[in-house]
Amino acid sequence: MDTINDYKRFYRDKSIEELNYDAQIWKSQLDFLKYEFDFLKTILDSNIYEPEIINLFETLQLHKEGLSKMDRARLKLMDKLELHINVISKKIECDEMSCDSFFMDMHEKKSNETALFIKESNSLMIQLFQYIESVLKK
Repeated sequence: MDTINDYKRFYRDKSIEELNYDAQIWKSQLDFLKYEFDFLKTILDSNIYEPEIINLFETLQLHKEGLSKMDRARLKLMDKLELHINVISKKIECDEMSCDSFFMDMHEKKSNETALFIKESNSLMIQLFQYIESVLKK
């Protein structure tokens, strides 16, 4: 994944507790996305749309597939974060400066990866909101 230029954190001076807290916040954000995705899938399955919309069923189906794909990516990222949280505890054993630097770089990459995923999810949801708004029964 790309990095987000406007999203940069500095972890060099953070304690293990602070790093763990960061990772737990990321997990919480990804957990909440599941509820948003599930809610949007429910809306896509509802009978609230103008029936005369061309390719309505096909477009709704494409949006459901996009949400499912994004949810699978969310689950993969959650797994990576779980592993990272387990690694955070091993930072205590890291005495060398090169080891510490490697660990902090890895933490920053997880931060960027999570922020980028959330940004992409938000973009997908905005597109979906705009489409749904345009085809709702009035």
